[in-house]
Amino acid sequence: MQLFGPQHHPRGPVPALVPEPVQELARRLPDGVHLGTSSWSFPGWRGLVWAGTPDGDFLAREGLGAYTAHPLLNLVGVDRSFYRPVPTKDWQRYHDQACPKAAFLVKGPQSAVWARFPDHPRWGSQRGQDNADFLNAQHIMDTTLAPMCRHLPGRRLVLVLQLPPQSLDSLGGERRFAERLQQCMSELASSARKIQLNTGKQVILAVEPRTSGVLGSAYVRALEDSGATHCVAVHPTMPSVQAQHLAVLQHLPRRPFVARWMLGVPLPYARAKARYAPFDRIVDADPRVRRALARRIREAVRSAGELAFVAINNKAEGSAPLTIVGLAEQVVG
Repeated sequence: MQLFGPQHHPRGPVPALVPEPVQELARRLPDGVHLGTSSWSFPGWRGLVWAGTPDGDFLAREGLGAYTAHPLLNLVGVDRSFYRPVPTKDWQRYHDQACPKAAFLVKGPQSAVWARFPDHPRWGSQRGQDNADFLNAQHIMDTTLAPMCRHLPGRRLVLVLQLPPQSLDSLGGERRFAERLQQCMSELASSARKIQLNTGKQVILAVEPRTSGVLGSAYVRALEDSGATHCVAVHPTMPSVQAQHLAVLQHLPRRPFVARWMLGVPLPYARAKARYAPFDRIVDADPRVRRALARRIREAVRSAGELAFVAINNKAEGSAPLTIVGLAEQVVG
């Protein structure tokens, strides 16, 4: 069994013992397959990811060393960037703690993905108003893309724009939305190419719509023309993995595969959290989704430079680390 991973951070929690079959599973995965979770501050992963019972705040600050010491957890999901910019010191801490081979999947800011601000007190005087920063590439660059590239040197990076569920009318209609998306992603891709040219860093851009009505030919052309890819959202608001593949992915040129498995059962997040906490076991196994994701991962390995990035939430099946073990078994099996 493995105790300390190669990058265990001395101030962080002690990594859990990893059974030899799981270590062997990790050795059999292709190098370009990155699996991970959408966050890592869960004390309930005791015995799965860390030893003992560290508290959530400590794990959020110091847990990435133990997290990426696990041989299957080589993708770090940064969700907090959706809500507000990540401070420089936190980016630097993430880079210092994470294993050198770990990739990062970072969400773009919610301030750029609402066409019209929701009618919710969170948005104050902006509630219900059109958003001037909707798909504003410079805003996304300043708040997220440039800082993550600057402070995570030498890593594979994925920036995901998660577009919350919105009516096609509020998005301006399918065609207008696709035009704005193409312009935004093209500008971001141009910036990413300059970053890659100057640093050798690989930056992948992905779009994760939660409005199924946008998954048409105009959306596909916007991705194709800009060089971005579609992030498959496994979520009750979206069609199946296979349906998203047929509608979008099969029509794109070769691209890395990006997916986020966020919610399995059709429950609000708060009720799903209550159902699954403390996230130490599989509650609602979904072998169909595991098989579908594994198939897409294997295809990416064969056709897109052996790159696949899949982030999994505890609310997918009940325990993200255990779901990742099951998914890895499907990929290599």
